[in-house]
Amino acid sequence: MKEKVTYHKAFGISLIIGAVFILSVSFLIGISLNTLTGGILLIVGILYLNNAALEYDKDHLHIKNLYGSSVRKYSFHTDKIEIKDGSIYSNDNKVRISATFLNKTELNQLHNYISNKDFLNS
Repeated sequence: MKEKVTYHKAFGISLIIGAVFILSVSFLIGISLNTLTGGILLIVGILYLNNAALEYDKDHLHIKNLYGSSVRKYSFHTDKIEIKDGSIYSNDNKVRISATFLNKTELNQLHNYISNKDFLNS
């Protein structure tokens, strides 16, 4: 079963609130370029609420983009994945993820999963 690390909900909600404000002002003063930017911001906010940034199971760690497709894939069995200084490293190279925008509880579960080497027991 795949576990997920999602984006922080407050960030997605704030994007949606900003988008609704931009769209409402844009419709009041007339349709303009702000309508397009408000629509794009609304879509991005919805994507932040619905998609996962990371997915992992007993074999792999998938880094995903905002649209949901895998950008990078790390194997727990062939890559040396470990936690150093609160960051994830694969073969002594830092895995680039923006922890600021991620759900802290789910990210800590992933860190515990890697630290305890639970993937070796599966």
